[in-house]
Amino acid sequence: MADTCHTPFVTGILWLILTWAAVLVSSQVQVPFASNCNFDGGAGDLLCGFVQQTVGDDFDWEVGSGPVESLGLSGDHTGGGSYAYFNTTGRTPSQTAILRSMQLASVINHCLTFYYYMAGTGVGSLAVLQNQIGEQWRTELWSVEGDQGREWRQARVDITSPLDVGGTPMGYRINFDAVVGSGQPGLIAIDDVVFINGPCDSDGCNVPLGMESRWITDDQITASPSGQDYPPAKARLHGNGCWIPSTPHSSWLQVEFPTTMILTGIRTQGFRTGWITKYKVEYSETLSSMWITCNAFITTDQLTGNVDADSVVEHLFSGRLQAQRIRVIPIQYHMQPSLRLEIIGCAFAMLECTGESMQIVFRRSHIPDFDKDHLHLIDPSCTATGNATHLILTAPFEGCGTVKTDTESEIIYFNKVLSHDNDGIAFITRIRELEVPFECRMDSRDTVSAMFSPQVEKIYFFTSDHGKYNFDMQLFQSVTFQQQIDTFPYVVQLNQPLYVQVEVLTPDQDLQLFAENCLATPTANMQDPMSYTFISDGCPVDSTFLSLFSSSLKQQRFSINSFAFVKDYPEVYLHCTVMVCNATDLTSRCAQGCLPPSARQKRTAPGAEPRYNVYKGPILNPGYKRSRDTGMLEDVEENRGARVPPGVMTSLVIAVGLLLCAVVTLAGVIVYMRRRTDHKTAYMALPTDDGPE
Repeated sequence: MADTCHTPFVTGILWLILTWAAVLVSSQVQVPFASNCNFDGGAGDLLCGFVQQTVGDDFDWEVGSGPVESLGLSGDHTGGGSYAYFNTTGRTPSQTAILRSMQLASVINHCLTFYYYMAGTGVGSLAVLQNQIGEQWRTELWSVEGDQGREWRQARVDITSPLDVGGTPMGYRINFDAVVGSGQPGLIAIDDVVFINGPCDSDGCNVPLGMESRWITDDQITASPSGQDYPPAKARLHGNGCWIPSTPHSSWLQVEFPTTMILTGIRTQGFRTGWITKYKVEYSETLSSMWITCNAFITTDQLTGNVDADSVVEHLFSGRLQAQRIRVIPIQYHMQPSLRLEIIGCAFAMLECTGESMQIVFRRSHIPDFDKDHLHLIDPSCTATGNATHLILTAPFEGCGTVKTDTESEIIYFNKVLSHDNDGIAFITRIRELEVPFECRMDSRDTVSAMFSPQVEKIYFFTSDHGKYNFDMQLFQSVTFQQQIDTFPYVVQLNQPLYVQVEVLTPDQDLQLFAENCLATPTANMQDPMSYTFISDGCPVDSTFLSLFSSSLKQQRFSINSFAFVKDYPEVYLHCTVMVCNATDLTSRCAQGCLPPSARQKRTAPGAEPRYNVYKGPILNPGYKRSRDTGMLEDVEENRGARVPPGVMTSLVIAVGLLLCAVVTLAGVIVYMRRRTDHKTAYMALPTDDGPE
């Protein structure tokens, strides 16, 4: 009796356990039917999970293919398949056709994307509605009315998954309602219906990643053995060539990214040599992890390709893929398997490199399992900040665990983002586990400029993964470098010392600045053909140059006596090519200092460093005015009180000397001629008319 009495109780307990297990399992289900429907399925499943409404509408949706020329439709969205449609011709106004999804249940929200075609005077409206199971209400999520032009248009609709008070997902359906406007000809069609995990693309994550623009370089594109004239580097959307495998069987084309990306879709294109009609997509989260097949459809992992040489076919993935490489595998093709493509998505994180720090920014939608309290840098005390849409972590060059290394041309700063419960496994993204390494590569060479009328030039550079330091060139009034010159212009007398300080603006105290080459030009253009070099390969080449002490290795100070260029150039600009090294590296270029010509040839190949022509002319006072249409005396009068330049003084002395020589010579000639005339008169008989006596 005891066993008999306990049997219903045990059965009840088992039923309860199984029910809750089913609930828990269903809570992890994201979309329990086809997440991508292109209406190209077999005869038994043309609607791929959608069903016709049986109550509350007047007509059914139909599945068709091919053109409807009277309404401008040439075919489905991709050009070679089927689409669902409702023909409004001859219908009564306000009659409807409703296509509804199977029951959905999910703990996360979704983005519904689809393409629609609405043409003709008879169309009324197309709407997307959400109907919660067990409720009579329907919520309109999206709608459009009237003729939308004779083209396929894309729609994106956010779907909020209903949950009960305990967080358990509640069932719902999505309906497509088509409404007749009038009895005139009209067509409403939909195609390529896709449910994407997460919200719609409100964060700009549906952009081309660089195949067409060449942001993706040739060496990032690889493939199985390829045709001689059709290498993988030619597989660029709208390019002049394409990729064709040498052997179609087991062929593939692969694109690698420098870091983890968010991939949301793919666009393909054929070529005049043929096109791929069916293909698969695989992706890998890192360069070393296993390949994962991208399942775009419930019945097949194959994507529909192209139907001609030029049309572009786009497919959005059913979810956002976090991947560092993606591979396309041809399945079927026409003529030859020819491929041009573009990858769609966005960066997993945005990295800013400044002269002082690194800042990495995540969109919350990319890491929905983490908040600012979950993330930190190598130093756990350096945590994230954030706003409603982004999470931000800032790593100074000195601190927060930042590691610095240097090469001949770069200084590299490295850190990583970690979640609090990270166990050291280097995966990019996992639930409750995150590790994102990042680095900034700072160019160690740059050029800074200033002028005698010193408008201070600060040079700032920014890229997503590379950067340059901020440099500053200042002029000071004395050798103490305490009073900075900030007047415009800065007028100096010739041969007056100029006190110059060049500095790298960064909190990193382990850096050393080195001015490798410095020159002066009469214009702001460093490439001006009239230039005067006063530092070459770290060696002073001007006799007035003095290297001055600075307590900071990030600064270099020197003085040089002022000068001016000939031919009426009122301004002089200083330019220095500088480099930054690790101060602890005794073998760095900065530590080597001045290199004589023989050492330069051994260190670097010819042309590896910039060279400038040296034009050394007379030094002129900035207030001096050269003569043009006026005489020398006017110039001297205008510059009375100013020191005459040495070159001009030499010219004056020579001119006066030549003039005196000319006067003395002329006087000598006159005296000589007179004496010669007197001598001839004394000794020569003068002829007369008288005859001899």
